Amino acid sequence: RKTELLKTAKQKLTIRNYSKRTIDSYLSAINHFANWLIQEKVTTVDDRKVEKYLFEESTPKRSNLVQFCNVVRTFLSAHRQTGMSVVRFK
Repeated sequence: RKTELLKTAKQKLTIRNYSKRTIDSYLSAINHFANWLIQEKVTTVDDRKVEKYLFEESTPKRSNLVQFCNVVRTFLSAHRQTGMSVVRFK
């Protein structure tokens, strides 16, 4: 499922005409977030899970937090497009 999610996210970013460098950056961040979700055995993504991830994984730079917020939006949009009602990666 993670592969399908990354493929969908890449398609969405390409359609939006993002640069290759931006797409690579977003996909890397989505992959990191997805791996964290798997490691934490998360089955649903909600605000508390995102906040926990940010607390445990983020750096204090505001630009990184802004980028991550955009990445989460892309992640959730791609997730909805795959038709999955619950986030499951394995």
